Order: sequence, then structure tokens, then C-alpha cells
Amino acid sequence: MSVAGGASNPADKSSGSPVPRRRTFATGIVPCAHSEQNELRHPGYAHFATPALWHGRPRAVHGWYWLALAIGGALAMFLAQPPVDAWPLAWVAPMPWLLLVMQPRLEERLSWCAVWCGGFLYWLMAIHWLILPHPPATAIGWVLLSAYLACYLPLFVWAARRLVHGWKWPLVPAAAVAWIAADLLRSELLGGFTFAGLGHTQWRWTTFIQVADTVGAVGVGGIVMVGAAAIIATIHGRFSQRTLMGETLPALAIIAATLVYGSWRLATVPMPTRKPLDVLLVQGSIDTELKHDPEAAPQVLAHYDELTMVGLAEAEPAVPDLVVWPETMWRFSLIEIDPAEILPENVLDEFLGPDDADEPAATRQARG
Repeated sequence: MSVAGGASNPADKSSGSPVPRRRTFATGIVPCAHSEQNELRHPGYAHFATPALWHGRPRAVHGWYWLALAIGGALAMFLAQPPVDAWPLAWVAPMPWLLLVMQPRLEERLSWCAVWCGGFLYWLMAIHWLILPHPPATAIGWVLLSAYLACYLPLFVWAARRLVHGWKWPLVPAAAVAWIAADLLRSELLGGFTFAGLGHTQWRWTTFIQVADTVGAVGVGGIVMVGAAAIIATIHGRFSQRTLMGETLPALAIIAATLVYGSWRLATVPMPTRKPLDVLLVQGSIDTELKHDPEAAPQVLAHYDELTMVGLAEAEPAVPDLVVWPETMWRFSLIEIDPAEILPENVLDEFLGPDDADEPAATRQARG
């Protein structure tokens, strides 16, 4: 005998044989007014409901739901970093991860594995360049390092959830504190790894990042997290006065203060007391394998000689005060010559080029 809602009794009374249940689930935003438990947990919030079954709870569906949010955040975070460098995206990139924080329940081990997979995917993309120098050795390190760094995303979600659901903190301070704590731990543990942080995405916004001289790159990332968390909190709170006054406006005040401080710092840059050095930076493109090949030294030197001559030609009539090469591009020992030594003409020609008829011999020797 069937019942309302499309479900069936566990057994058909007429035949006595089991009748399979039809499982139906739904997800969505559940206003707090519909749930006394949610109202007690966070007054004024609307919570994202986890996939809830009418009869039971499917582990596979629940895990995939969390995996989708974790991967969505990972992809958005990667796009905010170079080489794509869509840096404004960083202000919304953490939102899928913040939705994980706001979920009322998280009991399944599969859900935490899904969060780790999102972090693993992000770091595989963020440090993909590790596979280039010496494959396959560095490729192994790339995978292992990504697996280790991926642990910090579940740590952030766990810490933020603990603050929000356990200690009843608002989302904005909870997310910021948890993110900064995870970043600080990542920068110190096992020697530290500070690459590809949330604060690094804002390097083009010079006014905003001036605050790094006070709070560091980790603090800049925390302020970006404040902005993302404020958006989520405002949406969950349905623009309630409690949420606007308690989270949205304080977040806007923090961001505004950061911009005011950055504007002041840029306006008070000290003027140089003497003429700055004119520096020519030479950066070539050499296969990393050639750096360790002694027979490739002339090829590397010729490449950088050519780039240097092009740079000097483009700088004319000015002459740079300093020419800077990367530290491993000069493949020969440092040559020291006694100033009183008279160099042969063929050595001068090799170092300085053909003789200039208008240049005195003593000047040419001094340049050599």
C-alpha cells in the first residue's frame, strides 16, 4: 500500500514481500524560522541544508556535494593567482569553502576527504611548475608537497566550524581567525611554505597591499577573507539588521581602513635625497638543464651577452649604473687583473670589441 509523498511501506501487507523504498533528497536554503534548532544556533541566519533524505541519508551524494564545493573553491582560487591573475576573483573565491563552514552538520569521513581533495587540486595547480626542473624526481615532490599542503584546507574548515558552531562566533571573525591561523602554521611548520597565499593575489592593488608592512602577507589574506565572509554572512542573514550591524559593516570598516592606510602610505613616500641608480635587469630564458651542463656555459653566456647588448642599445643615450644578471648565469670564475698589468691587444679586443681609433690606449687599458 503506497503512502503520500511517493514512498512505500517496507512491506506489502497483501503479499508480505518487501517493497523497495524510493529515496528522494533535496537541498536548498532553509530559513531559520523553519527550524528551532537553527534559530538557537545562529539567530537571523538562513542555513544551507545538507542533502536530507526522507528515508535515510546517502553517503555518496553527501560526499559529492562537499566535493563540488571544495573543488569550486580550488578552481576559483587558482584563477585568482598568476598566471591567470584574475585577482578580483580572490574576493569571492573562498565562498564555496565558507559554505562548508556554514553547513549545520558534518559527520561523514567522506566529507572531510572531499575537502582535502579540493585543497589537493588547488596545490597541484598552484605549484605545477615543480614538475619542470628535473622530472620525474621533482614530479614526485610536487605530488607529495601538494598532498601535505592540502591538509591546511580541512584544518581551516574545521577551525572555522569550531568557532562558528561550537563557540557561536559570527562567520566573519571566525573565518578570518581560522584562515590567518592556518596560514601562519603553514608558514612555520616543517620550514614553512608561504607561496600562493590569498594575500598574494592582490599584488596589483598597490593601495590595498600597503598594509602588508604592518600585518604581512598573511594579514592581507585575512582581510580578503573578511570581505568574502561578509558577503556570505550577509546573504545567509538575508540582509537582517543583526547581520548588517554585526558583520557586514565591521567588515566594510576594516577594508575601508586598509585603503585609507594604503593611500596615506603612498602619499608619504619619502623623496630620494640623491639621483637613484639606473639599473638594467637582464632576465633570459634558459632551460634549467643547461645550468648544470659545463659544456653549455658558452651558450648561456652568449644568450645573456646578446640580451645585455640589446638592453644597452635601448637605453641609449643613457648608460645604466648597474647591470644585473641572475646569480647562476655567469659560468666562469671571477677574473682579477692587476691594474698595472698591460693587457695584450687581442685580449682587449676579446673583452671590449674592436679598437676605437679615437680612444686613447691608456683609457682602453683602464677599461680592460
